[in-house]
Amino acid sequence: MFPSVRVTLSGLEEDASYCLMLEMVPIGDCRYKFSGSQWVPAGGAEPQSPQRMYLHPDSPALGSHWNSQPVSFSKVKLTNNTLDSNGH
Repeated sequence: MFPSVRVTLSGLEEDASYCLMLEMVPIGDCRYKFSGSQWVPAGGAEPQSPQRMYLHPDSPALGSHWNSQPVSFSKVKLTNNTLDSNGH
């Protein structure tokens, strides 16, 4: 997915295990495209498909791992194909 999602976490318990998941949900009834370094409306949205979550490949990991550096979801693949078992 471009641009990729990156988050910085803090305040997690250093010795506790955490799973990091990413879920995409619609914010309205428009389709969006990335143009000029921002997301802009680009017509009507398609019917919503069942929700799926992407589990970060480092999960589960200790809080110390997640707190130590920005977390990238660069391997996320988005699709509107409901039959795609690899899309999220």
